[in-house]
Amino acid sequence: MIVGPNAAGKTNLLEAAFLFSAGKSFRAGRESEMVSWGESQARVEATFAGGPSITRHKAAITLDASGRVIKKSFELDGKARPTKELRRRFPMVLFSAEDRRLVDGSPGRRRRTLDLILGQGAAAYQEALAKFNRALASRNRLLEQIAARESTEAELDVWDVQLAEAGDRVIAGRMEFFAASAAALQQAYDSLTKRSGHARGRLSIAYEPIADFEALLGSRRGQDIAVGTTTAGPHRDDWTILLDGRALNSFGSGGEFRSAALAWRLAETAWLAKITEREPILLLDDVFSELDAARAESLQGALPAGQTIITTPEASEVPDSLRQGAEVIEISPKERTDGQHEKPAKERPNA
Repeated sequence: MIVGPNAAGKTNLLEAAFLFSAGKSFRAGRESEMVSWGESQARVEATFAGGPSITRHKAAITLDASGRVIKKSFELDGKARPTKELRRRFPMVLFSAEDRRLVDGSPGRRRRTLDLILGQGAAAYQEALAKFNRALASRNRLLEQIAARESTEAELDVWDVQLAEAGDRVIAGRMEFFAASAAALQQAYDSLTKRSGHARGRLSIAYEPIADFEALLGSRRGQDIAVGTTTAGPHRDDWTILLDGRALNSFGSGGEFRSAALAWRLAETAWLAKITEREPILLLDDVFSELDAARAESLQGALPAGQTIITTPEASEVPDSLRQGAEVIEISPKERTDGQHEKPAKERPNA
């Protein structure tokens, strides 16, 4: 458990840990934002222990921001490894106070959340998403050139095929996840609402995928040329969280939003555990300050086995059952004098 006031750097620690699971930040809009202002490089080191024989692995990630594009390198036990090896090796799921926005926030937030989880567990999905994003960028550049009469419309044909092929795989991956996690989503919601005493219901996801992406690209070609961008595809995907068949964002309370978002995260955890055959590390970022006592106890009871890292401004906000036996690290706000970095964390056992 990491305890410290706001702006002490608690979330930065979780962001650093999350790098080992997804190879990217869960919050930074640009990867260069993970490197301190005025610095050209950042490095994160960690020791992981697990498995039947409690095997220990030393891992490190270096972020080099000295060039126009940030470069990442990954080391495992002192040897360089492809960054893609991070996925499936150190699975993690983040619970955040902002998770309620999964219900009523932007489609982009929901897409990014899903892509981060699927990227950890499904290498084929991550590969398809990367190909899709590259093809999308190329098609959008071509659309701008056509609008400026620097290229011809016929040149779109090849990119439409590539975009549709990769996009269909991305859509299929999302459909498979929703189907595979439906039971876990309902089970988690039942557990959360039963323990808290709140009314239960059927929690589900409504997702209407594109049936024929390549045909849709063809039908929207004129519109895409006019606006200079691709107006339909997985990059515009969205889905809705339903409670008893109704869109929760249209009638639910703040508490119901939180319960649904927590159930979503628990469903992600169950899916990752199954597909990676590893118990994910749970990162709980200031979650308990947003929950009433009943929901906090419900979450504690619903958490699966495995390591949990909690951040909180006050240890008293965390349920007693989680504080007992926890290792506590206290940190203070950054104190910079003469360019010195944040003071080392003070560590003490037990809460």
